[in-house]
Amino acid sequence: MRFVKIFILFLLLIFSSSVVNSIVSVTTECNENNIIMRLSDPDDAHGSKWDYTSYNNYVCDSDAGTHECNGDNLVLKLDEEINAHGYPPTSNIEGYNVCYSNLVNCNVNNGACSENSFCVVKLDDTDDSHIYPCTNDEASISVCCSKMQVTQEAPAVNNRRRSNRDSSIINNTPIVLNPEQPDIEPLNTRNQYESNNDITSSEDNEEPQIENKSNLYIYILSGIGLLLILAGLIYYFKFRKKGV
Repeated sequence: MRFVKIFILFLLLIFSSSVVNSIVSVTTECNENNIIMRLSDPDDAHGSKWDYTSYNNYVCDSDAGTHECNGDNLVLKLDEEINAHGYPPTSNIEGYNVCYSNLVNCNVNNGACSENSFCVVKLDDTDDSHIYPCTNDEASISVCCSKMQVTQEAPAVNNRRRSNRDSSIINNTPIVLNPEQPDIEPLNTRNQYESNNDITSSEDNEEPQIENKSNLYIYILSGIGLLLILAGLIYYFKFRKKGV
């Protein structure tokens, strides 16, 4: 039975390693590009804009971002740029907007954040509040945000391969000589054509080889996982019936 528990824990660790969560914390060390805002104290604090150097407590994101407001990345409102109290992002107060490019759809929640969001800071009131880290259990209002989804650009087209093919076509085109000109030895275009075909063929084969290696690794890992699962099930059903 102990083996089964260890086996299940091992599988959970494997699958959990593929999940990446944004981590926001209040800390005294933070890269400049990761600072969301600054606080006067590590707890029960006043807030300031991200580059106010007199405050050395940082609301720090695990991912770097920028601070330009675009309408979707408003995290929190302050009544002043420095030495300020905090307000929900939906507040109508005129002051300083705390924005961060990686955080979107921010709102306040009385209690913990929902599954699709995470806590950035906490407030003790929905109006004119001190600011607290998410680890504070006394402040009940969480400022919750979602992570900005980054889409990857499509890979550039391999123009080199196309260029080689175009070159081979040009080199294989017959050359018509002017009959009035003296005889000129014909150009050996056949060797050039074969050489260009060899280059193109080698490049065409590179991608399938890489893809085949990747597929091989996936098959090996999948096979190991299935063998471990099968071994665990056999052990469990065989020895559990014997009372072990």
